[in-house]
Amino acid sequence: MGLNDIQLTPALVHQLYCNSLVDINIINQKDTIPVPHLGKNEKQVLILVNEPGFAYLPDAGLLKLTEILNACLLSLADVAIVNTSSLQEKNYQVLNNYFKPAVVLCMGVAATDIELPIKIPNYQVQQYDHKIYLLSCALHELAQNQEEKKKLWPCLKTIFKL
Repeated sequence: MGLNDIQLTPALVHQLYCNSLVDINIINQKDTIPVPHLGKNEKQVLILVNEPGFAYLPDAGLLKLTEILNACLLSLADVAIVNTSSLQEKNYQVLNNYFKPAVVLCMGVAATDIELPIKIPNYQVQQYDHKIYLLSCALHELAQNQEEKKKLWPCLKTIFKL
């Protein structure tokens, strides 16, 4: 009988490999890799933007977002702003595991961009996986288009009970 013909019983395999063959901590490590963000996430509101060339947002976009947050009785400390253009891993599950959001606002970020398995039209408040999702156009479009702002505001009032 050669080495390739050795048959090990399950009990023997368990005794030989009582310590894990695979380090579970390494497998789950991608969920704990720090995600660069602006804000303290005190109220578990995750805001996803797509602004290539910026760490988070251009100044005009940050100003517009601050106005929107103030209208919702929120501050930068209440949210976590993530620029998806700088992320290697953009999967919604990784983001949700890291931030534990109750609300996810995607501003200029499509559901497919974060591999969300459902289709959500812009300005439709959608519950999925025990979270509230809202997709809208990008902040620079909101700043320039009054009609887009009018579509966004009723959704924000519903989400934040204003």
